[in-house]
Amino acid sequence: MKVLITGASGFLGGHLVEAFRREGHEVRAMVRRTSKMGLLDSSGVETVVGDLFDPESLAQAVAGTDVVVHAAATMRGTWEDYQVGTIEGTGHLLRCADQAGVCRFIYVSSISVYQFSTWPSDRLITEETPYETQMLTNYSRAKIEAERIVRSFLPQAQMTVVTLRPGIIYGERGPRVLPRLGYRCGTGRFVIIGNGKTILPVVYVGNLVDAVLRAVRADGETIGSQVLNVVDDQAFTQREWLQRYQAQVNAKLKVWRCPYWLALLVAGMSRLAGRVLHRPSPILKSHLLQCRRQYRYSNERIKDLLGWEPRVQVEAALERTMNSFRRPTPLSRQANRALLGIDTTKKLPLRVGVIGCGRIATTHLSILSRMANAKVVGVCDLNAEAAADAARKYGVEHCYSSPEELFEADGVDVVHVLTPPQWHKPVTELATKRGCHVYVEKPMAVDAAEAEALVRAAEQAGVLLCVGYNHVFDPVVIEARRQIESGDLGDLVCAESYYGFGLSGNRTAAYVTAAGRHHWTFSLPGGLYQNLLPHPLSVLLDVVGAPGQMVAMTRDMKVVPYQQSDELRVLMQAERAQGLLSLSLAASPRFQYLRVFGTKKSLFVDMLNKVLICQRTGGPLPKAVSRGLNNFKQAWRTFAGTVRGTAQVLLGRWTPYEGTEILIREFYSAIHEGRPSPIPGRAGLQVMRAMDSIWEQVDVHGSVSSRPGRD
Repeated sequence: MKVLITGASGFLGGHLVEAFRREGHEVRAMVRRTSKMGLLDSSGVETVVGDLFDPESLAQAVAGTDVVVHAAATMRGTWEDYQVGTIEGTGHLLRCADQAGVCRFIYVSSISVYQFSTWPSDRLITEETPYETQMLTNYSRAKIEAERIVRSFLPQAQMTVVTLRPGIIYGERGPRVLPRLGYRCGTGRFVIIGNGKTILPVVYVGNLVDAVLRAVRADGETIGSQVLNVVDDQAFTQREWLQRYQAQVNAKLKVWRCPYWLALLVAGMSRLAGRVLHRPSPILKSHLLQCRRQYRYSNERIKDLLGWEPRVQVEAALERTMNSFRRPTPLSRQANRALLGIDTTKKLPLRVGVIGCGRIATTHLSILSRMANAKVVGVCDLNAEAAADAARKYGVEHCYSSPEELFEADGVDVVHVLTPPQWHKPVTELATKRGCHVYVEKPMAVDAAEAEALVRAAEQAGVLLCVGYNHVFDPVVIEARRQIESGDLGDLVCAESYYGFGLSGNRTAAYVTAAGRHHWTFSLPGGLYQNLLPHPLSVLLDVVGAPGQMVAMTRDMKVVPYQQSDELRVLMQAERAQGLLSLSLAASPRFQYLRVFGTKKSLFVDMLNKVLICQRTGGPLPKAVSRGLNNFKQAWRTFAGTVRGTAQVLLGRWTPYEGTEILIREFYSAIHEGRPSPIPGRAGLQVMRAMDSIWEQVDVHGSVSSRPGRD
């Protein structure tokens, strides 16, 4: 049997697709162009793109099918959206299915169509109960009108049409906040209307799917064109659902109870405010009444006609549901700030050698001096005086002028390669041959070919290689990663990573002085860009994933005399989202930030001032008010960050290298505990390949000697 399922990318639709495939049916899933494919992409079912308002696309979708299960419905938007999607769309689909010779049409409606505002709470609601006429939401009103379309179509239909009216659907991958439950206030608070003892008329999604399968299998003469309630025998109260959620999913959830009279008062005030602001009230009297009053729904007809029984009982259904809520939210270690940079080992400290005693070496040596699981036994630099100064300042016993001397004398376990990148390959290969774990500073190598050689050498030697992309472990970036992984942002849209170096305001920097022409950065394929780009690029790829197609462009603001340009922009298609990369050597002042845009909210991460700002829409509030609240929140976060940073400076605790210390400590913990490197060599190789692709598109060096005013 070939089955078309509409709304296949949704909660119920996804379960229907799985069930029909388990039973061996050929499944065609109808989705909209904007549908999130998710599980459908990996399910192997045939998918067709169609819209309920487009009869031509519906005719193509139903062609050759035996059964149509219509589970799609408009869930939000204007009344016009509901008219086009739920009401007119159902009519279009009915006509197309009947003309295509479909045998059976299953329409999934809702118990929300029943009268409740004037229905006595002690009277059973059956399939003959009249429609609600007074307290209608767009959803319930559209469902009623769609059912009327179905009923008016029956006299001319050649196929059997069955209307199912399910209760509140819950289950795996379903909503965490059920209708008639109350109101969520942010992510950690919930308000119950009344005492919380109202029993919810629910149906577990597995039981509803079973009802659909039985309606499809049933003999046409037996079932006819029926309307059937689908509600479980067993249910639970509002309080029981939330208590279960607290116990098994979110122990920090705070549940408050609001008396019905107070909720009515707030709803009235909300309506008055809405009239003034020309906004609909978010608190509906119909919802308050349904939250408070108890309604009973009959399921006898479906039991008699189809032999349906709720196969999964409430205890097992709740257990499965809560387990599914727990699964999507675990954070990776890299997003768990409480675990990062913590030395939990009792082993002897690792013996460390530092090769390269330039400016960045002081940061590494200072961090290593505070670590209990590491001991620096030797430093090395071709400049013997620089090595001696570093050893004297940090109390290191030995200093050397060549890496070979260091390895021969001290038998180190870990090596920090802090030389210019032109030396990274030979030094790292030498260290791995001696069985040393290696921390290599950025840029990882001269090009991707050399970086790949480093990765291969570490893998062949069975040692860990860590690349020094320190900003990936800045605390504000870790917090941003936590919010992304937890799903708070929704689906990722794009991310922007900006790194400004501000050389136009610093004319004494080594890169712009006369002596700067001999700096090692300008002999790299990407020049000064290559020395700085790993910072914003590593952070960006950590968010958007592996890069695909990239478009790079440059601009010359005539700030850096020894390369062809000083402004670089890169637009990329990536694995999880689009990415925008900016490296500015001219713009002033110096600035570094990450912006991440999601479908639910967006993040602004100021990595210099160590401030993270979350922004989202203000719901029913007027735009001027919601934007003002966002501005107020941003100002408060910035002020709090400034106070915190000032306090750290006064206490002598401020450092621009928080991420470096967390990363180095994570690297040593990984060695002790047998975990993978926090930033493995292959992550560094990904950055190097992206940079090589950029250098192929832009002329970094060019012919700078002929440019006027540069000598």
